[in-house]
Amino acid sequence: MQATLQEKLAGTAGPVSAQLRQLAATLGGRSQNTETVVAQYAGLVAEVRRIEALGHEIGTVTALSERVERAGAPVWAARLRSETVAAAGEDHAIPVSWRDAGTGPG
Repeated sequence: MQATLQEKLAGTAGPVSAQLRQLAATLGGRSQNTETVVAQYAGLVAEVRRIEALGHEIGTVTALSERVERAGAPVWAARLRSETVAAAGEDHAIPVSWRDAGTGPG
């Protein structure tokens, strides 16, 4: 299973992939509690599924931020791609004075 998991992770990046690689590296060790490994794996698979479910939204953010960048606001585009919106909905990448969003250092 360890080799199969490592093969599936080839070419992937990000924190979940890193955690899966780390988990795969520990497989087969006698010090590992089976229940703990299974729980960790299940949690990481659930996170992968959650991220996959956001594919459409992530694609929309990518496409729109590319348009903003081509329109001459690369700083704003970078903020749109990297800053999360709080659960309350306050979006700091799109301030009240939106014209200033692409001109400042962030």
